Amino acid sequence: MEGTKVMRLSEDTRIVLAYLQNVMEERLRKHMPGLLISLNMYAYSRYGKYATQLFASSPKSFVDVIRVYFRGNDDMVRRMLRYLLKPLEDAGDTGRRAIDALVSGNEDEFLRLSTKLLKDKAKKWFKGG
Repeated sequence: MEGTKVMRLSEDTRIVLAYLQNVMEERLRKHMPGLLISLNMYAYSRYGKYATQLFASSPKSFVDVIRVYFRGNDDMVRRMLRYLLKPLEDAGDTGRRAIDALVSGNEDEFLRLSTKLLKDKAKKWFKGG
């Protein structure tokens, strides 16, 4: 089992990641339950966490799981992330840049951009509003 690095994240970033995890899990459960099962099996066997939990703790490792599922096809990985991370896709060019940064392995840039874009929306979700 591969370990994931421990990240020191701001509270805003942790809330944004929890929000995106929730969005992703809802979309997978509702529209692609078979994919969710497959991703969970692989993520748990390799990292010891289910797929959406892995995203919240290490987005780059989650992308690696999706990359294995799509056999290294970065275009399909990018399209799937745009679907799963709908709030970022809806945020326009900057949201797409965040997703592209994650696909290319730049986790820090992804975290910075997604926190900047979704901080207010995620806090509203976190407070139940």
